[in-house]
Amino acid sequence: MYGLLGKTLKHSFSKKIHQQLGLTYQLIETDDLDTFFDTVDFKGLNVTIPYKSEVISYCDVLDPLVKATKSCNTIVKRDGLLYAYNTDYAGFIASLNYYKMSLNGQKVAIIGNGATSRTIQTAAKSLGAKSIEIYARNPKEGEYPLSTLQEPSKITILINTTPVGMYPDNQGRLPISLENLPNLQGVIDLVYNPLQTQLLLDAKKRNIPTMNGLYMLVAQAVESNQLFQEKHLGTKQTQTIYRTLKKAQTNIVFIGMPKSGKSLYSKIYAEKHNRELYDIDLLFEERFHQSIKDYFHKYGELEFRKEEAKIIAEISHYSGIVISTGGGAILQEKNIDYLKQNGLVIFIDASLDLIKRTGVSNHRPLLNKENALDTLYEDRYLIYRNSADIVFKKESLHTTTNINELEVLIYEYFGA
Repeated sequence: MYGLLGKTLKHSFSKKIHQQLGLTYQLIETDDLDTFFDTVDFKGLNVTIPYKSEVISYCDVLDPLVKATKSCNTIVKRDGLLYAYNTDYAGFIASLNYYKMSLNGQKVAIIGNGATSRTIQTAAKSLGAKSIEIYARNPKEGEYPLSTLQEPSKITILINTTPVGMYPDNQGRLPISLENLPNLQGVIDLVYNPLQTQLLLDAKKRNIPTMNGLYMLVAQAVESNQLFQEKHLGTKQTQTIYRTLKKAQTNIVFIGMPKSGKSLYSKIYAEKHNRELYDIDLLFEERFHQSIKDYFHKYGELEFRKEEAKIIAEISHYSGIVISTGGGAILQEKNIDYLKQNGLVIFIDASLDLIKRTGVSNHRPLLNKENALDTLYEDRYLIYRNSADIVFKKESLHTTTNINELEVLIYEYFGA
């Protein structure tokens, strides 16, 4: 038996990765390591929080990296003995290489002081970091409280090794403002669910290069699989699994003006790729048992936007779905953050003339006044463009052509 050992594993991606590598793999949750190691027979294990340090005492032979980091995430049984390894180290370095990030000569600040942090510290030293400082809620000797960054203007690489912002607490934030770190050259968050934490989203708004934990997860899994099966697996296989997993977990999100085609294209894409479809406007009407127009009339736009944001926040926790948004969803910056945590945001950029050719009905509450569509278009156009990861220039009403062009853009985005 092979599997992942941890405490709460419902949303782990490890099973999907190892199945692609040819293993029958299980997710093993336990609160009692003594009973597990006394009663469960296995050939190989991956280990995740909170047990990366605790499992070491159950192993017979420790790899030098395990001794150095006091962290074990892979156990292999050979001839009745348990061998402990740390493949997170190799996974982290592989991820840095993939993202073309270097720690050489950098002043690194690491958030967290647990097992993963110790692995990253060891890697940063080996890669030539100029300085390494550790910040934690409960700092140990030689570390600093998270609330007090030492000489923040000198920090060039920020690395989060804590679970802050991890599912289901997607909106969790570290008590750090990137505005106070003016010389950052890279922000790394080892959380991979969601794909982009609030920390990474904040960094991207400042055009700071980012890296999440997904490639590291895949790379360390490939490394551990090599130990399990005693065979070599190449970098190409790691990249293929990473891209496949990233695409499968990413939500496809459509934004744009009313009648631009969001609902139609989301429905077609969802059906073609066997994904669940979530239309925010329809979800709103189902939840409140009335049309959006009636809700506007009774409670006003401000109240509607509050409830719309709640629905978007809920849906943003999901992975691998298709989302069609209302035309005004992008008016609140927090909605874009929600949608981007697990989503690829696509702007259907239809010209005003093209939208008018489709015929906009007056059931839309903000389009009842004369020239209202023109005003909305002028007010929102730049917000749509600036919020999007992909801008699809819609130049005709030919649905098949448009869908084919959208598919190409999505294909190119994922690089596969």
